[in-house]
Formats: sequence, structure tokens, C-alpha cells
Amino acid sequence: MVMVVTTFPYLIAFQRAMSQDQGVPWRFSGFVFGVEDGNSYIAKMRRGMEGEWLFHSPYSGMEQGGLIAFLPYYLLGKLAGGSASHEQLVVLFHWFRFGAGILNIIATYLFISEYLRGGLWRQVALVMITSGGGLGWVVLLFPNSQVLPLEFYSPEAFGFLSLYGLPHLSLARAFMLLSLREVLRFWSPDEFQSAKGHGWRLGFYWLGAGLSQPIHAVIIGVIVALYYGFVWIRQFLRKSRVTGEQSFWRMVTSIGLASLPALVLVVYTGIRFITDPYLRIWASQNRLPAAPISLYLLSYGWLIPFVFGGIKKVLKDGDERGFVLILWLLVASTLIFTPISIQRRLIEGIWVGLILLSVIFLEPYAENLSKGMHLRGVSSLLVICALPSSILLIWGGIQSARFPQPPIFIPEWEAVGYEALNQLEQAKDTLVLASYDSSNALPAYAFVRVLVGHGPESPFVDRMTEKVETFYHGQTSDSFRLDFIRENQIEFIVWGENERKLGDWQPLLETYLKPVYEDGEFIIFRVDWTKMEN
Repeated sequence: MVMVVTTFPYLIAFQRAMSQDQGVPWRFSGFVFGVEDGNSYIAKMRRGMEGEWLFHSPYSGMEQGGLIAFLPYYLLGKLAGGSASHEQLVVLFHWFRFGAGILNIIATYLFISEYLRGGLWRQVALVMITSGGGLGWVVLLFPNSQVLPLEFYSPEAFGFLSLYGLPHLSLARAFMLLSLREVLRFWSPDEFQSAKGHGWRLGFYWLGAGLSQPIHAVIIGVIVALYYGFVWIRQFLRKSRVTGEQSFWRMVTSIGLASLPALVLVVYTGIRFITDPYLRIWASQNRLPAAPISLYLLSYGWLIPFVFGGIKKVLKDGDERGFVLILWLLVASTLIFTPISIQRRLIEGIWVGLILLSVIFLEPYAENLSKGMHLRGVSSLLVICALPSSILLIWGGIQSARFPQPPIFIPEWEAVGYEALNQLEQAKDTLVLASYDSSNALPAYAFVRVLVGHGPESPFVDRMTEKVETFYHGQTSDSFRLDFIRENQIEFIVWGENERKLGDWQPLLETYLKPVYEDGEFIIFRVDWTKMEN
């Protein structure tokens, strides 16, 4: 049901794009939010369709060594081919989103079932974790507020945004929760003898999380290390029957083997980012700073009394499984202050821990209420408080789908022009010059590279964007343009509506440019290197 609801805006957008009752025919990008990143995902799928296996960003003219990254998108791309490739890739993306979302919801239910007994409270926790958010929507009640709710842009802080349009993050969380579920079962005395079975499953899920989003593998590693260290010390002091030197080293061996594939992936990724010049630039530009603490308090603050109640209950009961939630919160609360560019990503899954600890506290309390609010009233109140942000996101997506405009939609003639590059064998994987807006969409429609178009993936993006804009100015000298073309080995130049907004340059007057595609005011030129050198 959740995944069907999240699909409505996309279906409406597809219908609007195909409708013939509009003044301008449109092409749907495939996304109702985060279009810039969305186009980059389709571009990665396209490169997979063209035979690539390693990540090479099409949003850069720099030489790249390649990286094992965004693997789900590259694999999906290999299922497409032939005509209408963009439509194929978009449909594949949404099938992936739908399937990863279902796996995410199932994994969430399996994980919370390790903690909650009652069916109703499992349902409440499931709805709040997968479909809910905090009270960040309150900032929208103030018209002059310049702050966006955390739920609108931070998928790691909650979860619904991933289900709505970020399938690799949805898949990564699913594997993360399945990994932690195996972690919980490793130390169970009743299942200790089957540690090997849990080991290979943990290894598979852990690697799956890393391949979907490497930072998830790191977070799992931190939680696992702290949790097993804590539980072993605790049980050793209690002289538990599953501890002792021999049992401890058996456990260390099983965990070590399970972590090995993910560890190799993380080390490989780290080495590549250190040694590859392009990846170093990408990492420095991929800035995801944490939101102000006040925004986190606004979003999560209403749950804090229940969370402390849940922590108190876990400590009182001595349930070792509950300690993983406490450690998870401590890890997230600490890592978010780590001074790295992807700071915000480090709180991944904190919403799961907050909701579970809250419900652990409320479950027995609500069941024993003899006066006041009924059990279903308590659960309904929690859900009502959690859903407004998600409802607003769906409503916003529907409104964006109903009224086509860039960048969610682009004119059909522009999309056809981009696709025309795919018909030119000499254009395959060559560098195309276009405005920032055009460059963001172009690699999603054609197997080409561009100089700008994606904030993190385009090296020195601000400086390069300024140079691209200068290129299209009518007052720019010919020597600047010729040097720019030579320096970046540009083979094709786009001149459409977005480029005309940058300046009044007239490329039709340049002898070194030959039109290879023309549809009204949208023209693609090929650089004639022979005439340019003359």
C-alpha cells in the first residue's frame, strides 16, 4: 500500500507527459523531486546499458580510473536497449524503487519483530518508521521561514523519502536492518550453535548494504564492534554459559569472516578515493552537512520522553537486544559531529531506534491503562503526529506532476535533440558543451559526457559553470572560445533555449562549427577541428 501511494505522483506525471491536450509536448524526467540527482541515476543506468561496469561520471571531462559504486543502477541499465531507451531506464528505475521499497518494509517489520510482541504495536512502529516523520512540518506554518523541514531533504534522518524516490538508499537500509537482525541472533544462547548460519547471512547482508551505499557498511561495523564488545564484557562478568575464551574466539572468528567482504569493499573504496584525483575532488564537493541541532530537536523532540522511557526499561529488564538500539543512538549522535563532507549521512537509521525505544516504553504502559486514552487512541495519536510530512511530500509531488514545467519535465523537442546524439556514432562518450541545466539532463538521454551538470560530480563546478556561461556570451572573444574547446576537447556544442538565456552568441556564424541536428531554435553543432586549427 505504501509503495502504491508513492507511485501515484509518477503515474500522473507520465500521463501528463503523454497527454495531447497541452500547448507544449513534454517529456517526463522520471522524478518529482531531486531531479538533478535523479538524472544522474538515469545517466549511470545508461552507462551500464552501454556496457560499463565501473562508475565513470558523465558529468566531468577529467580522466577517471573507475570505481565499484552505484552498482544497482549499472546492473539495471543492462536490462535496457533499443529505442525509447530513456523511457525504459525510467521504468526500470521505478520498478527498482518499488521492489527495494517492499524489501525495506519487510526488513523493517522483521527487525522490529525482534523487540515488539503485540501485533498492533508492530504495525504502529512499522507505519511510523517507513511512512512517518517528525514535527519538522511545523516550520511550514510560518510563511516567512527560510528553513525546510528535515523530512523534506534528509532521507537518512527518517525513511519515507527513500521509499519515495531513492531506491539505493532504501535497499541499503533494508540490508542494514537485516544485518542487525542477524547481529541480534548471534548472541542468543538458543541459537549460539548455529552461528555459522547467521555468519554467512550477516556477511551477505553487510556486503549488500555496502554495495548499495558504502557508508552503511561502515555504520554497521561501528555498531557491531561496540555491541559485541559490550555484550561480551557484560556476559563475561556474569560468567554466562556462552562466554569463556573458546566461545569468545569462535564468535570473533565468525564475525570476522562475516565482515570480511564488506571490509574489503570499504578499504578498496577508501584507497580509490585517496589515489584517484577525480574521486578526491568529488569527495570534497559532496557536501552534506548536518542540519542545525534545533531542527533535529524540532523533528525528534516530541519523542524524547518516550525514548528515555524505553532506555530505562531496557536497562531495567537487562535485555541484551535492546542495547543495540541504545548503542545505535549513541553512535549516530556522536558520528553526526564528525567533520567530514557527508556528515548528514552518518545518522542513518536513527529514526528506527527512536521509534522502537518509544514503542518499547509505550507497549506495556498502554496495555495496562485502565483510565484515560484507549490503547488504539494512543497508537492513533502517534501515527497522526508522524504522517503530515509524508502526506505533504505526496501532495507536492502530485501538484508538480499536474502542471508540467522544468526541470521535472523538459520540452519534447529538447529531449529528441539530446537523443539525436545517440544516433551519431562519432558522438559516443564524447564531451558535449551545454548550459548547466541542459548538461544535467543530457547524459540521461545520450551516452555522452559534459563539463558541468551535477554539483558533486562536476569538478570545480562553480568555476567551470562560470566559464561555460562566459562561452555563450556574445562579448566573449573568439580566442577564449577556441582555447576552451581545445583545453577540454569538446566535440559537440548545444545551442537551445537554456543556452540562449546565457548570452547572445551566434554560433551559426562560426566557420569551425557544423550543424548536425536542427529542430527550430534547438541546434547541435559538431566541432570541425580542421577548420578550427586553420
